[in-house]
Amino acid sequence: MEVFYRKYRPQKFSEVVGQKQVSETLKKSLEAGKLSHAYLFTGPKGIGKTSTARILAKAINCEVSKVTKDAKVGITRFGEPCDTCESCVAIREGRHLDILEIDAASNRGIDEIRDLREKIRLAPSSAKYKVYIIDEAHMLTNEAFNALLKTLEEPPEHAVFILCTTEAHKLPQTIVSRCQRFDFYQAGGEALQEYLRRIVDEEKLKTEPEALELIAQKSEGSFRDAAKILDQVSASTGAVTLEETAKLLAVSQKESLAKFFDLLCNKKTDEALQFISSLAKSGVSLREFSRDFLEYVRKILLVKVGAVGALYETESKIELEKLSKKSTLIEKDDLIELINIFIQADIDLRTATIVQLPYELAVVKFIGEEGKRVAEEPQKKMESQKESASVDTQEEAEDSNNSEKENGEKDEVSSREENLEKTKIESQKLKEGWLGVLAKVKEINPSLETLLRAAEIGDFDGEILRLKFYYRFHKDKVSEFKNLQILDRILQEKFGRKFEYKLILGDRKVDNIVVQEKPNVTLVSDSDLEEAAAEIFS
Repeated sequence: MEVFYRKYRPQKFSEVVGQKQVSETLKKSLEAGKLSHAYLFTGPKGIGKTSTARILAKAINCEVSKVTKDAKVGITRFGEPCDTCESCVAIREGRHLDILEIDAASNRGIDEIRDLREKIRLAPSSAKYKVYIIDEAHMLTNEAFNALLKTLEEPPEHAVFILCTTEAHKLPQTIVSRCQRFDFYQAGGEALQEYLRRIVDEEKLKTEPEALELIAQKSEGSFRDAAKILDQVSASTGAVTLEETAKLLAVSQKESLAKFFDLLCNKKTDEALQFISSLAKSGVSLREFSRDFLEYVRKILLVKVGAVGALYETESKIELEKLSKKSTLIEKDDLIELINIFIQADIDLRTATIVQLPYELAVVKFIGEEGKRVAEEPQKKMESQKESASVDTQEEAEDSNNSEKENGEKDEVSSREENLEKTKIESQKLKEGWLGVLAKVKEINPSLETLLRAAEIGDFDGEILRLKFYYRFHKDKVSEFKNLQILDRILQEKFGRKFEYKLILGDRKVDNIVVQEKPNVTLVSDSDLEEAAAEIFS
């Protein structure tokens, strides 16, 4: 049984999907009788370069849609290949003697090109044109390119060259300039799904639209890869479902990504950590999940900032609506912070000894920083209600307990003053002991000590240690988890307590230039100088 990507290769210009600009231009130029002696097809892998080259070879050698000659102007015009005549069938089956496909990766030397030059002079055995399709042309050696150069410049009338490459920049400019160039582009999501639906209809497969969407996404713009994945899924299960496709590709379903995102937005630390643990236990690759999750939150960010146009080619309307709803769960700044935290977690996953640890730390860090104020809001609301109730009570009994109120105010003022004095003492101790902290840090991490030395200790309110940096790079490096761990441990050893941190980016102050006045100088006359000199030297 033939594999899908070979079985459903396009055989006519009208069947080429996702490369309309190339197929239509080629077809119209052939109909106008404009046949070049050399073509260059360039673009990513698996998007139809070689298939289009074969269709072009069919079109100029087709026996049924025979070429028509315009006697008035002496032009030979070509049409769409029939794909049924002996010539078209032989090209499709790869057995036509006059259509030669050369793999430049394995036939890249000067000897092969010299052999080609000798044989190209021979007339075609049965076709009108002898066509040379050179695949991966950028793999030819410089000597081979030089040998091919003269042939490309002045080929026999019966010869047509088609060079296919994924890396056109590696071809010598002398070669490129002698070819008619066509650029093939990576296929969009809709084009890939259209191609997959054609295969599904022909094969009468049972499918889920979401499964085709996932295959299109994971094929990275390649028709060949999309057909291979579809072939693999249908062969193993008989039906193409989202669950089986996701399992085969070892990727995370969108429901899982959406659930994890909801847990983060709702600040549910425990459930988010359990979710990660369940992923690890079920054998899901966390690195693959991380890549899918970052792609998922990227789409939410694009929707959040109104750049939906970038998603039209890859996402359906239903999916865009879902992403739009998710974007309302989180503020833009919080979303950016989430993405930055999980990008770092994705990097750390590559070297982690405990696989899920980087993601667990990312969850704690995001919810710990961004969720703090969410946890404080109910408390603040209760305090506000208590204050309001207290005011009402005081207004009702204002005349009867004025003296108690005054005593309470005195106690409150006294307590505030004591706290303020205590904070000042702690702040002074912190500033005085800062050099000792830096010395300890230097023993462990000299680079961190250099960054901290460049920082300035801000106001200390007894709870939060504010460090002011003048360069974003310094702030970002110090805020890394491993560096904060070192600082936290040393401060705890030094002062016997833990601190909360707030790293601030500030502008460096320019010191006022102090212009010193010249000291008063008393002018001395020449006669006084002479008398003083005489007295000194007698």
